Amino acid sequence: MSSEDNKKSFILYTEYKETFDALSDEQAGKLIKYIFKYVNGDAGKLDDKNLQLAFIPIKQNLQRDLEKWKIKQQQRKDAGRKSAEARKKQRKSTAVSDRQRTSTVNVNGNVNGNGKKRFTPPSLNEVIKYFKENGFSKDLAKRAFEHYKLADWHDSRGNPVKNWKQKMRTVWMTGNGKAAKPLKVGKQSTGDYNDD
Repeated sequence: MSSEDNKKSFILYTEYKETFDALSDEQAGKLIKYIFKYVNGDAGKLDDKNLQLAFIPIKQNLQRDLEKWKIKQQQRKDAGRKSAEARKKQRKSTAVSDRQRTSTVNVNGNVNGNGKKRFTPPSLNEVIKYFKENGFSKDLAKRAFEHYKLADWHDSRGNPVKNWKQKMRTVWMTGNGKAAKPLKVGKQSTGDYNDD
């Protein structure tokens, strides 16, 4: 073992208690000092044959534990490297998809990398046309369009709009929905379309 391993600790197993109990205090002291010298890479040779015999199983366990530690250390390095590469790759793909998203906002029928259609906000004219086709006013169409445009095409719960026509039908084109009720003359529009 050497100090180059940068290991700051080692394990001395309780099973060695019997060995230490069989040694005199002087021998036990020499053995423990020798163990510390060994793990720090500056141990010479033991002169006492009894201590040499006592040290053999301790040395084997220290070497085995060091090999396990080196393997675990390498596994952690590899896992850290893989994690860093994955985060780097994720940042690159996010940056690319952000650029793609902003550059293709006005193109209908966008398809993302999974082959699914990506939501593309409609134009004001498309919304007005859709409202007129369904018997609703141009004014209501404008209010609906502005509502979602200001919310960056997210609904009142903060969820992104996936199908604008469906959202217009279910929220704005209902006879009893809040949005479909006309504002009373003289009221300021605050985004609440109730008539009370």
